[in-house]
Amino acid sequence: MGGTTVRVIGYGFSEHDEIKARIGNKTVNGTFINNQELVFVSPPGADSGWTTISISNKPNLWSTPLPYLYYEVPSVSSVGPLCGPDTGFT
Repeated sequence: MGGTTVRVIGYGFSEHDEIKARIGNKTVNGTFINNQELVFVSPPGADSGWTTISISNKPNLWSTPLPYLYYEVPSVSSVGPLCGPDTGFT
């Protein structure tokens, strides 16, 4: 979990070196795209489930937290049958 590029859409963002995102209790650096968009990469999450995200576009000034969901990526261990006709209906 984590490592997802997250787009933040809003207004009034300004370009500087202090853009941050706080997900749960972890803080990561963000990137200014324009005055209505920021991006960042989500940090690793300890467990799947809901947490909160806040944005800081000015030092020590955080947005109201919004919900953010970490979830486990599905894993495929086998597929069957291994083949079928190109017309489908297998």
